[in-house]
Amino acid sequence: MHMFRNTPGVSQLPAELITLILQELSYTDLLRCERVSKHYRKLIRGTSVLQYKIELAQSGMDDIPSNGLSTATKREILARHTNATQTWPDHMVTKQTIPLLEGPLWELCGGVLAQSDGRRDLDFWQLPSAIRGITPRKWGVDVEFDIADFTVDPSQDLLVAMEVQSPTCFAHLLSLNTGKPHDGAAEKSLSFPLPPFDTPNRSYHIRVCGDFVGIIIRVYGLMSDEPHTVLGISNWKTGETKLLTSFWGIRSFAFLDDRHAVILRGVPRVPSPDVPGQESASNVVVSVIDFRKAVPPNAMSEAPLCPCVTLNLPTVADRWEVWHAEVVCDPSPACPPPNGPVASGGSSVPPFRVTHTDRIVVIRINGVDTLFEQAHPRSKCLQLPRPRLLRCLWDRRFLKSAGRRGANNLNAFSGYQLLL
Repeated sequence: MHMFRNTPGVSQLPAELITLILQELSYTDLLRCERVSKHYRKLIRGTSVLQYKIELAQSGMDDIPSNGLSTATKREILARHTNATQTWPDHMVTKQTIPLLEGPLWELCGGVLAQSDGRRDLDFWQLPSAIRGITPRKWGVDVEFDIADFTVDPSQDLLVAMEVQSPTCFAHLLSLNTGKPHDGAAEKSLSFPLPPFDTPNRSYHIRVCGDFVGIIIRVYGLMSDEPHTVLGISNWKTGETKLLTSFWGIRSFAFLDDRHAVILRGVPRVPSPDVPGQESASNVVVSVIDFRKAVPPNAMSEAPLCPCVTLNLPTVADRWEVWHAEVVCDPSPACPPPNGPVASGGSSVPPFRVTHTDRIVVIRINGVDTLFEQAHPRSKCLQLPRPRLLRCLWDRRFLKSAGRRGANNLNAFSGYQLLL
């Protein structure tokens, strides 16, 4: 910005050249440039490409260059999309009825709904969008093993299907369109060990973020209310394991970017300092980890030695017993534009997508208040801006105020919402 103020010769450049320079700036810098002079304000407001960048930011969208549409057409589609999300006019709402299959598994990601139909069959529906030019499509795939759980990433034509062969769980890397081994994967599957105290009543939690696949395998034991969990993160394209740890109490996780993940972990109850002889409420802590760093081995009773910063969630009641906790940051922040086979299979590439820079990390906790004779179910939901959560990693002032162990209560964390 100072360059434009202090160098008179810049204003003498051709408008086309100045426009090319301005196209390399962020939308915030473009807004600052408008305040430099009337000349720059007129140039920016009169250039469709620059206005499109500002309008995208205002709508929380990112451009998809591979779409091929003109800037004027994209601005018109964006204006109709923004108006539709605010008013929901009937002529812009696309309705589609999809039957509920008998299979117990389902997934919705990237505009694709997937349902299991039996143990080895999956059916997919690409949800239409009249504004973005996405047409409906239905297809199915069959596999040669019983599917324990699965997830999809339509932007990469990726289907991750879990198969259990005790004592190992295999994550098969398949094409979402064909069900065949994915061409971009060096190995056909990734392997993760089952928890030591494995039982048939296990659950899974699978996430995809760009080149990385993460999985949680949970087993609830008879001696503890907290699940015994195996957490693994691997590069699905190279087959390299980035993180593999086992611990009691890991509830859920989500990718923040291609290096960091947020983990929800239950903590054991400790004596309450306020009431002698009374146990305090069970709690959930939020740990942000760098899964690309080497993690030392840990015992089952020890937390994984990999958190960068840990935050304690506030409790809702005096005797808060957590029975479910989940963190969501979908679609995954590193999710590229949907320009793969799913999008090109009879549909044009959308002109824009939801931005991944300003995502909201949603933490939902369900539990009961055991202070009363009849347990009352309670729930809370916290919405944390992803940039602020990541900022905790390099904000030394925050870490200093949090203490030597990097722990702090989220009541002092600015920018979150607590819904009771």
